[in-house]
Amino acid sequence: MEHPNILNNTSKTLIETNLTNTMKTATPGGYARHRAFRPDGTPQHVILTTIPPLGLSTTDPRETLRTALDNDIRANYTQYGADEIVDLDTAIADTTNHNQINPTYLTGGQPDNTYYTQLAHTLADAVDTFPPTATL
Repeated sequence: MEHPNILNNTSKTLIETNLTNTMKTATPGGYARHRAFRPDGTPQHVILTTIPPLGLSTTDPRETLRTALDNDIRANYTQYGADEIVDLDTAIADTTNHNQINPTYLTGGQPDNTYYTQLAHTLADAVDTFPPTATL
């Protein structure tokens, strides 16, 4: 059986349910926003990211799914059980073709080191601006 994900065209509802089950306290094994603790007793914080462009056509149902899920994550990340959000989609997307990766981050049509560097910088910048309560 294939693992549910966007490229397998898993339904948005199932992906949302899986995300919520991973982060909510009511679910066995959930990371429990503000209720799971590190060995030193400090609370664990859950950070959810959007999904970067996959290079699919705007008419591909998987791209429609990715866009819908990203928009929902931006608007409702706390409903999934996350403390913070990092928008990797916006950081990597081509500004004129949002479903595509910015060509600056590609070599021969494939993500290159600048792609991964941009993702890392985006995450690092976000961590620097999180509220002090979201200490990593």
